[in-house]
Amino acid sequence: DVSNDQDSLCPVCFCPAEGNGGEENAVFLSCNHGYCRDCFNAWVGEGEIRDFPLICLSEGCNMAMEMTDIRKYLPSSSLLNLIKLSVENYVRNNSNKFRFCVSPMCPGIHKINCGSRLSYCSTCPIVICNQCNVDHGDFSCEEYKLASQPPDRRRMQIVDEILTLRCPRCKQAFLDFDGCFALKCNVCSCGFCGWGLEDCGKK
Repeated sequence: DVSNDQDSLCPVCFCPAEGNGGEENAVFLSCNHGYCRDCFNAWVGEGEIRDFPLICLSEGCNMAMEMTDIRKYLPSSSLLNLIKLSVENYVRNNSNKFRFCVSPMCPGIHKINCGSRLSYCSTCPIVICNQCNVDHGDFSCEEYKLASQPPDRRRMQIVDEILTLRCPRCKQAFLDFDGCFALKCNVCSCGFCGWGLEDCGKK
């Protein structure tokens, strides 16, 4: 039977699935397609798999591989590696719901809690900010970003945001002024007080 002959051919190497080792060398999935055991292990157990679920490689077969088949034929060490790859694939494809723990060497995953600013790792005690995806303790996001900057950059930010005089309406910087505190911006014509830097509502 031509169909049975095709089903018993390994879709990886196109040799009879039994090879020289007989039935012990063959892997037959629930879809009845056969693989050489070495080819099956190299593909499922050792290959760089990026797409799940695993689909049978036989031409015209779109059947997803069943976990019972994988457990039956795959060595336990390769099975653990495959499970790890499938979890990593799921997290990457659902990055709006799950993320990997940011703690070094931690294999944990945390679920992004849309109703809270914080998420909790499934493995270690770390608490992760959903907005920044870092653990910044009791600091706010802005405080953490400021504290993480190099000293020179923090100094420049202080000079720019705190020590530089600016128009309260358009934020145009100005160096200084003489005389009356009633000032007028030369960019947006805003009238403002030079002492309190408050917009007087005049143009």
